[in-house]
Amino acid sequence: MYQPELLKDRPFYEQSGGGVTFSGGDPLAQPGFLLELLKACGDAGLHRAVDTCGFTPPETMLEIAAHTDLFLFDLKHMDSASHERLTGKPNEQILANIAAVARLGKSIRIRIPLIPGINTDEANLRATGAFIAGLNGVDQIDLLPYQGAAQSKYNRLGMDNPGAAFVPPSENDINHAGGILETYGLASRLGG
Repeated sequence: MYQPELLKDRPFYEQSGGGVTFSGGDPLAQPGFLLELLKACGDAGLHRAVDTCGFTPPETMLEIAAHTDLFLFDLKHMDSASHERLTGKPNEQILANIAAVARLGKSIRIRIPLIPGINTDEANLRATGAFIAGLNGVDQIDLLPYQGAAQSKYNRLGMDNPGAAFVPPSENDINHAGGILETYGLASRLGG
């Protein structure tokens, strides 16, 4: 059912060395649909990536992982209370799922949004570095500076932007974050 649409871009996938990336919101919000798409892509020989925060029951994560080649995990904050205050969800399950996927030997990219005053403090960056250093399979760490690009969308919708007070990190903030990760033997890159 999904293959004809997905296969239309096969020449691009083959030329670029890429495949299909499921992102969103979060594709794990619709795990049944995601699983069927991942299986269809696998049957067609397409590389499959899932861009997620990892908030899902462990059995769902393991089922999705069985049909995924690469995970792009957003790692927003290491302190569960802070994570819940900022996102509405605690992070214990997220961290457990990232670790479970790492134990399976799946390729992982960790994506860290950098928001000054939220997650760029020394304690959080050190906890992040220690967590990532304990994982197998992390191929890349992307530092994603907050940009505030969503403000125009909130304006068009006539809604208040909960992140309106956030400011982009300075070059020093970005270098500081990368430097802390380096102390854990981790290389990071800007963007992703």
